[in-house]
Amino acid sequence: MIFAAPVVHSILSQALQRHMMDPNLPMKHSTPGGIRVMGYICMAIAILFLLSGTVVLANLNMIEDMALRQNPDYFKDSGVTKEQLILLFKAMCIFYIVYSTLIIANVILSLRFVSKWKDSQGDDMEILDDDSYQ
Repeated sequence: MIFAAPVVHSILSQALQRHMMDPNLPMKHSTPGGIRVMGYICMAIAILFLLSGTVVLANLNMIEDMALRQNPDYFKDSGVTKEQLILLFKAMCIFYIVYSTLIIANVILSLRFVSKWKDSQGDDMEILDDDSYQ
C-alpha cells in the first residue's frame, strides 16, 4: 500500500490530465473522487516518510549507540565500519525526505488539476437524483 498508493494516484491524475487536454477522451466518473481519496492517502504516507527521515537524520548518534548496545561485535564480525553505517542511514533518510517531498508536490498539483477541471465543468456536472435513475 505504501508504494502502490502513489502509483495509483499518478495513474488517475494522468487520466485527468489527458481528459483536460482532449475532452473527447473518455474518463470514468469516479476519477476525480479517486484522485482526492488517493491524494489524501498519499499525503499521509508522505508525511510519515518525511517525519521518519527527519527524526532518524536528527538522531543518528542515538541510533548508532543503540546498534552498538544490541550487538557490540557487529562491526568486528561484518566488515562494515561505523562510518559506512552512518552514511547508509543518511542516504536512506535523504531518499525518504526527497521521495516524500515529491509525493506531496504531486498530490498538491493533482488536487489543483481536479479543482480546475471541476471549475471548467460548471453546470455540466450535475449530480443525478435518485428519481433520475428510473
